[in-house]
Amino acid sequence: MKKSLIAIAALAAVGAASAQSSVTLYGIVDTGYGWEQTKVTQDVGPGVRSTVKVRNIGLRSGELSGSRFGLKGQEDLGNGLSAVFNVEAGFDSARGHFLDQTANETGVGFGRRSVVGLKGSFGQVVIGRDYTPMDTIGGGDYFQAVDRVTADGIGGWDLYTARADGIHYSGNFNGFGVQAFAGYNEDKLSVDGTTRVKVKDEGYGLGVGYATGPFAIGAAVQHFKDKTFNIAPVPSTTSAKRTEYGIGASYDFGAAKVLGHYVATDPDNAKTLQQFGLGVNVPVGAVTLGAQYAYNKWGEFKGHDFGLQAVYALSKRTDVYARGGRFNSWKDKTAGQYYKTNTDLFTVGLRHRF
Repeated sequence: MKKSLIAIAALAAVGAASAQSSVTLYGIVDTGYGWEQTKVTQDVGPGVRSTVKVRNIGLRSGELSGSRFGLKGQEDLGNGLSAVFNVEAGFDSARGHFLDQTANETGVGFGRRSVVGLKGSFGQVVIGRDYTPMDTIGGGDYFQAVDRVTADGIGGWDLYTARADGIHYSGNFNGFGVQAFAGYNEDKLSVDGTTRVKVKDEGYGLGVGYATGPFAIGAAVQHFKDKTFNIAPVPSTTSAKRTEYGIGASYDFGAAKVLGHYVATDPDNAKTLQQFGLGVNVPVGAVTLGAQYAYNKWGEFKGHDFGLQAVYALSKRTDVYARGGRFNSWKDKTAGQYYKTNTDLFTVGLRHRF
């Protein structure tokens, strides 16, 4: 009898502990079939112009939402404080392999998100790789009707940095949202007290937003700096820095939702890369129609992107969709330096969220 009581008490303790913690498996599988063509026309010599086309027809992954899976959990620590974690990996749902999204790292893993931290009435503080404040402005879940327009930049620069390593904070207080991060990494090699190699990477950012009823607005700024110092064989110092900033807003009129954004990247010793975007979502029963326009500018380079899409909700978790448009378009008509590129795309697919 005594052993039975002990066993019952142990089971009750385990049940109480389990009730205070949770782990959730979630994800998105988005697979479609599409046609894509990238065309580049440019001057390659005096009076000589060349056109190159690259075309792909076949299965595509993550056209509407990046295919991914993740684990997230929370444990109640008492007094309103909880421990949280979230790891998230991207994968190619059309071919079954993982994607490398860790930026300058080898291999694959939970490159989309990998954090652990604490949450309470103050908000949430996590450590690891997480989304930046600028992802709220440039990402497709907030201020764009068709998110593909901010896929790429030109001259080696992206429109914004979506993820960063460091300490991240987020909080929401009566409709006012705050998001911030800071990260610093340093590697140093010294020989007999003399520094031979030193590499420093740092970044920090801040975003604020407000949402009430049908209206939402947000703004963010973030800065990154990389520096490398070498003393041998020849002393040298290289550095690169960039500042990214943007603003977005949306208003839901009921019959249609209008969304707008401005995103810019200001690299060190280079021209500012900018994009202005305007979009609209129109719900028609179970179908949501979306249209997006964006104007790109980088010095003499200019371009116009547009996208159209229709998403039919089979359920709360499953959609079929069709999307088409012209993306990542750039043009420079400078005499003798003519350059034009764009990507045309049409895809039909199925997205399931679990």
